[in-house]
Amino acid sequence: MSDFGAAARMDWTLSGTPFEAASYKWGLPLLPHLCQSFSKHSHLPSFEVCLDRILLQSAGSVDRSWARFMAQRTDVCLFSRLFNLAAELPPSDEHMARARECVAEISPRWVAFAVGFNSRHGQHLNVPLPVPRTKEMVELISRRAAQLKAQLGCEVALVNVSSMFRYSFDSMTETEFWQRLTETTGMKVLLDIPAYFVSLAHQELDFDSELSKFPLERVMSVRVGSLALSNHGVIDAECGRLSVTHWGLLEDVLRALPAGEHKSIFLKWFEPLVTANDLVGEIINGQSILKRLGEL
Repeated sequence: MSDFGAAARMDWTLSGTPFEAASYKWGLPLLPHLCQSFSKHSHLPSFEVCLDRILLQSAGSVDRSWARFMAQRTDVCLFSRLFNLAAELPPSDEHMARARECVAEISPRWVAFAVGFNSRHGQHLNVPLPVPRTKEMVELISRRAAQLKAQLGCEVALVNVSSMFRYSFDSMTETEFWQRLTETTGMKVLLDIPAYFVSLAHQELDFDSELSKFPLERVMSVRVGSLALSNHGVIDAECGRLSVTHWGLLEDVLRALPAGEHKSIFLKWFEPLVTANDLVGEIINGQSILKRLGEL
């Protein structure tokens, strides 16, 4: 892997690849133990900050301070996977007050919420479960998302989650669900590419065909991570280095996205022991692979 000193020489864009004209910028998880390393450099990637983690902290905490410091220098996305977007009850007043406090303190470019369940019958889950693809769920998510945007007073994006099964009462496919959801909410999407691939695979739908029908004009940024095979099919893995196949999926999406608004490509890697060297090295590797794939 590369020396972290390479970070100082990187502009973090897709310069030198077929996608540079579309204004993409790499994005990394802002893990607490890496903040000091990244703070020393003037050229920075975008950063993704776990909202669920900093909600538990008080104003002025170390993690919040780092997030605010980075938000003053580059794009920062606060991302929550556990914010009850499709839960039985909306977030409590106390929960919303803490979220507003976080947003006001950090001033992120946008806040993203996973479209999934994270509690059921009082049982809290550590990962979001996929929602049924129904008209009623579109209406529920739309109401909750609109409330969040109004209460937080900032740009809100919706994030898809992996679905490794179908509900018996699904009335539409994954792509149709997102067509309806973006149409109804008017909101942007932070497209999780591995999660979308997994959902389509378990619905026995073709990735390229479905991608051509996805509301790509609503995609503000993307996330890319690794995939793995199990006895039950393909699953979405949030750590581990990406293969040429994973970078190839990203290439397919980048080629399909309309040019225009600046977008970030977030590296979906939450391994707590990852080093700055690992992250920078993975970006350098991805830059090289995307350039080669684009020239084939």
